[in-house]
This record gives sequence, C-alpha cells and structure tokens, in this order.
Amino acid sequence: MKKVSLVFVVTLMLLGIVGKAQNVPNIAGLWTSKSGRSLKIEQQGNKVWWTDTDVSFNYDAKGSYKGDDVFSVISDRRNKKDGCTTYLKFKFTVISDTEMHAVITGMDNKCDISTSYQNTDVYTKQD
Repeated sequence: MKKVSLVFVVTLMLLGIVGKAQNVPNIAGLWTSKSGRSLKIEQQGNKVWWTDTDVSFNYDAKGSYKGDDVFSVISDRRNKKDGCTTYLKFKFTVISDTEMHAVITGMDNKCDISTSYQNTDVYTKQD
C-alpha cells in the first residue's frame, strides 16, 4: 500500500498537481474601492483577514488564497441597531500589486441581503 501511495504522489508531482509551491500575492495593507469603502487587510502566508466598522455595521472577515490570483473571504456583517448578522462572500482577483477586482455576494438570505445579492468593485492599494 505504501508503494502505491508513493507512486501516486510522485506521479502527481511530475504532473505538477502537488508539490508545486504557490506564489501567494501579498495583499496586506490599506485598499480603497471605487465605491469609497476602505479595507485594512492583514495577511499571514495564504490567510487574510480584516475588521471594519461604518455608521450602520460591523464587519469581521477571514479568508485565504485559492490560487490563480484569487482570494476567497467570508465576512459577517452585524447591524449595529438591531444586531442582525448576515454573511457576505468576497472573491478578490489580484490584477497587479496595486489593483484587485472584487465580487461580493450574499450567502444566507438574512437581514437585508439575499443570496441573489451581487456587487462588483475595484480596489486600489493606498500604501
């Protein structure tokens, strides 16, 4: 059994499926979107996160690098007035060291965000 597993792993390595180091883009820093939202993204390796607050909501987001210049992030969004919490999915595609495209979608039909909600934005790095 061990011999079969080793042959399988070596075959995958030769095909480039495993054993290939990922070059994870560094997206840590302050980003501002065309719609005016600012995010201070923290990063360690392939993990990213941020917390944010505005007049109406608190956000807590965590995600990771998925490959092909894409980060997938899940954020909770808590309404400060009534405490209602919903979840949003962010798909960031890194275009360059200073630009990312975002697709934001609703996940759970709670509060005022349906699963059909989708928004796109462009973020520019500020620092």
